[in-house]
Amino acid sequence: RLMEEAVHNGTIASALHQVWRDGTLLHQYSTGGREPGRSESFQPDTLVRIYSMSKPVVSVAAMVLMERGAFTLDDPVSKFLPAFSEARVLEKSGDSFRTVPPRRPMTVRDVLTHSTGYSYGEEPEVRAYYEREGLRYRGPGAMFPPRLTLAQAAEAMARIPALHHPGERFTYGFSTDLLGRLIEVWSGRPLDVALEETLLEPLDLQDTGFRVRDGATSRFAPCLELKDGTRTIIEPAATSPFNAGFE
Repeated sequence: RLMEEAVHNGTIASALHQVWRDGTLLHQYSTGGREPGRSESFQPDTLVRIYSMSKPVVSVAAMVLMERGAFTLDDPVSKFLPAFSEARVLEKSGDSFRTVPPRRPMTVRDVLTHSTGYSYGEEPEVRAYYEREGLRYRGPGAMFPPRLTLAQAAEAMARIPALHHPGERFTYGFSTDLLGRLIEVWSGRPLDVALEETLLEPLDLQDTGFRVRDGATSRFAPCLELKDGTRTIIEPAATSPFNAGFE
């Protein structure tokens, strides 16, 4: 009832609810449509963008590699990415800011717990640094990643001052992107291949990845936006870059 009301009121376009126990699907209900003005209903196998829910996927893959002895949680990031040996932290000094060395090296644990001090660059005091390095999400709704490889992004992050010292507090941002680069170093594989080998294939997660798999594009939903009370498509499924994947 709550789902139906939310769709009817225009709060959401569609929803899927499932209840699982011990690997058995006990309950499933979907409602709403895939896109405005069309009759296709939202189905349990409709493909959607999971965005920041990629964070736990990448984090679990990292922990698999930890169990295999690739690293320890308290290893300094600079052990694997030497550029971070020169990392700096932004500190307020009077009415201005200065950069200082971190009080301690940033560790893998900091990366996994989002306490690196790296955000998405929205804060006024660091925005210019992120823009200079090209480390900004782009496209409609800022849904597309920066035009950088993970290796390039990690090097760029090392040149950007962190908002706080490692482990000082939680900051939502590029920490998992940095973890993705560490996974590439630990595994010797591109991140998509490493995820496939360590997690996606063993768990048979066939529809999880950085691109829509061949033969599945008909199940891919467009990305919608609520603007001035009207729900519109900001990225059509048919022409989405996610059909080809991002390098």
